[in-house]
Amino acid sequence: MRYIFDLKKASNGDTSDKNQIGRQSGIYYGHGYRYVMPQVAAWTNVIERDLTKKCTADAGSPTFSFVAVDRSGIDHLISGEFCADKTAAGDINKSGRVARWPLDGDTGQPKLSNGLWKADAAYRLPISNIQGAVSYNNKWYLSRSQGSSNGFLYVTKPITSSTGILEIETGHFAAVGPEDLSHWTKSDGSAGSLWTVTEHAGKRLLYACDIDRLNHREENGHICGPRSNLS
Repeated sequence: MRYIFDLKKASNGDTSDKNQIGRQSGIYYGHGYRYVMPQVAAWTNVIERDLTKKCTADAGSPTFSFVAVDRSGIDHLISGEFCADKTAAGDINKSGRVARWPLDGDTGQPKLSNGLWKADAAYRLPISNIQGAVSYNNKWYLSRSQGSSNGFLYVTKPITSSTGILEIETGHFAAVGPEDLSHWTKSDGSAGSLWTVTEHAGKRLLYACDIDRLNHREENGHICGPRSNLS
């Protein structure tokens, strides 16, 4: 993340018009939102994506629904595909996909091979309604929403290959409407925490869960561990 702009304070920004986005006649819009992050570049999949077959086995390239960064080992950008319960209907081939894209540790830019940015690992998700994902130290962490009910934060079993289906090892309750996940280590370099934000109006929270506690099987079923009282 490099820049965040406040359209309410900007002399050439507008937050009243919810129908426009981008620069229009010298004025900047964000569908009525106050804070925006400008797009500075874009990458396109070489494999076509059939929007009519989204979240099906023959959809082509995945939809990019959420992102994260993994800094354990070689830096990677994490991408993930949201597929709703009603679409997946229990079919693991329709539950969505995640991938790891290598980054240049010095510049933060995509690590290219002959002009192409190739994922070096990709997996099918074990369950649908996944709203955010991040990998760290050979495990994946997944946030799952459940409408107006509490969501879940899952920890997978250790990864043993660069492809396949992720397997859930432990599950923890989350707040209502959990979204993307962001990992931050502690100042001493230890595991640190996973941050997430919730999406429902009037119930929006920004909170963190300690990774070491999430990884303990005896804390399975708790909200960030037995001493938390978030609801």
